[in-house]
Amino acid sequence: MSMYRFNVREESNALVQALIAFVMVMLIMIGIAGTVYRIIAPDGWIAQAFNRSALSGFAALCTIGVIAGMLWLKGSKSIFAKRNKLTETVIAGFAGLGALFLLQSVISAI
Repeated sequence: MSMYRFNVREESNALVQALIAFVMVMLIMIGIAGTVYRIIAPDGWIAQAFNRSALSGFAALCTIGVIAGMLWLKGSKSIFAKRNKLTETVIAGFAGLGALFLLQSVISAI
């Protein structure tokens, strides 16, 4: 008798969990990429800020620069090293944004 056993139920549960994890990662990636696109697009949030006034646009760029600088100064320590409520909320928010961006692109394609 072999010491390895194949159980269809356990394998199908593992496959379903892997597919759900894949879909979640894709939604998170779409959410992050869509947010970055919405910020830097020609008709994006920064362009709209510059359309209001130059000072408003520079303030938006400075804010992004300060956030990027703080993340760079943080160094090698990962922001998401500990799994706390804030981390889970941010990740769930990007997954939700990914679903929203995907839904918008499907609706606009129809």
